[in-house]
Amino acid sequence: MASIYKKDGSPYWWICYCVEGNKRDKSLKVRNKDAAIRLRNKLEEQIALGEAGLFVQDEKSIDEFTLIFTDYISKRNSAGTLDRYSRSAKLFTGYLKKNHPDVRMISSIRGQHIEQYITYRRESICIKTANNELRAIKRFLNVAKQLNYAKNNPAVGIKEVDEAQKPPSYYTEDDIKLILEKAGGKLKAMIMLLLQTGMRKGEINNLEWSDIDFENKTVSINIKEGWSPKDKTYRRLPLYEESHKALTELKPEGNGYIFGKPDRHLDRTFKKFFDKIGVKGSVRKFRDTYASYSLACGMPLQNLKDNLGHSDIRTTQIYLQVVPRIKSEGIKTLFNGWK
Repeated sequence: MASIYKKDGSPYWWICYCVEGNKRDKSLKVRNKDAAIRLRNKLEEQIALGEAGLFVQDEKSIDEFTLIFTDYISKRNSAGTLDRYSRSAKLFTGYLKKNHPDVRMISSIRGQHIEQYITYRRESICIKTANNELRAIKRFLNVAKQLNYAKNNPAVGIKEVDEAQKPPSYYTEDDIKLILEKAGGKLKAMIMLLLQTGMRKGEINNLEWSDIDFENKTVSINIKEGWSPKDKTYRRLPLYEESHKALTELKPEGNGYIFGKPDRHLDRTFKKFFDKIGVKGSVRKFRDTYASYSLACGMPLQNLKDNLGHSDIRTTQIYLQVVPRIKSEGIKTLFNGWK
């Protein structure tokens, strides 16, 4: 039998109960007595079923928890990640409201609901997008479990659909020459860095002058307050001659961001530039170009893995599918700086 009580110095109701002869006291994190009674009754039911270790601290409706989840993610992830997770959670919970109106509480979601949703979504989106949504749903429900709003994560065990890996798409030699010819100022320096380091969009967006070691010709990818690279680890990359020169010509002042505020929309900037010069490209394509041309210039796969910040060399091996043959000595020079 469990009993609830008020504890001195605490604004919440507490519960005292026994499991396998062991007495336990736990804060219910609720101030309302009726809510405390409901939680006590639920715990007693769980004790009877041998599930006391899976005690749900408080019941939350899906709508209530969605707000909690958004706040939780906003304090731990970037704005881009928050946007992706929030969008996926909204689509999933909207599906539940329409197709499973009886599922109102976050603890009522079952694996079958998730599988049905992913099957439904795959009728209108590609496999990659469906897999991304499944990852977001797993995070959504894992936070519910961590905060004791659900006994478990029903998405655990639901596997992503295998997708055929496409070979990377890289800029041709003519593309590279045209891009460098038409770009100027900070944009050219950024492009040169992207081509010669393979940095991710978020990494170059958050690059500061203090990350550049002009004397030793290196650039560091550092974890910053409110932001970290995808692999969440520090790494240092060689600064090739052309990138070193481009950054030197920018005449840095202070230790601020090199290319402006880190929340700027690079995709929009580059789309405008590419449309103007007639090249089909993206920020991501510079990373693939760096990797492909570096291999073409003889960079060992392990070196490339470390430079790209991959945790698994199998991720790097995708660049072995198509290695370009470099014809221009000028282009070869751009990617030979690792030697």
